[in-house]
Amino acid sequence: MGMLKNFTIRAVMLSILGLFCLLWSGVGLYSIHSLGALSEGNDVDRHLVEQMTVLSKGNDQYFRVITRLSRVMESKAAGQTLNDEAYAPVQQALDSMTQQLARFKQLAPGPMNPDVVDGVIQSWQKLLDAGVTPQLQLARQASPDAYRQQANNVTPPLSRAFGISAEKFSQGAAEKQDATRVEVDHLTAMTKTIITITVIIGLFILLFTDRYLVAMLV
Repeated sequence: MGMLKNFTIRAVMLSILGLFCLLWSGVGLYSIHSLGALSEGNDVDRHLVEQMTVLSKGNDQYFRVITRLSRVMESKAAGQTLNDEAYAPVQQALDSMTQQLARFKQLAPGPMNPDVVDGVIQSWQKLLDAGVTPQLQLARQASPDAYRQQANNVTPPLSRAFGISAEKFSQGAAEKQDATRVEVDHLTAMTKTIITITVIIGLFILLFTDRYLVAMLV
């Protein structure tokens, strides 16, 4: 306190207030930066979740196409006469699969590696164009051999390729989510720590100011 007697009370108080304002300005700027980073992390997480949801729905619709088409072909093999209504559930699942692919393209690439996303899109598109769509067309025709050739030799390899690319995407998305959540947790912890330390420093400044005023005015 002795060395402060060489300065006016006004100068000392302005210095203390300036230090206090500078301290909290720094904390405020860091908090704004942290909130921005947290918001970006949440956006990344939501985008990945939506991409994985669309991919899962598309995969589910593919299996619905195959399952429903198999039932239709069993009925056809049993000698039943089939009309367009019998194929309607298959077409519905195929249309839904196409819609999910279109939605996935809209979300691409997002925060994921573009090469991984392109691999999913290409294998998905090929499964649609060269796999299940021709398979449904052949099922409507009176050519069981051509249908079996498509169902046994063409569509399955395309399905496996799509499954591999989808699995690769899911693994990459899970790793990206984990990294994002770790970063978000780190920023949250750092922000809490900095605010806590700043509050403690602020209390010390307040206590110092009180002692200074007591020494100078009493």
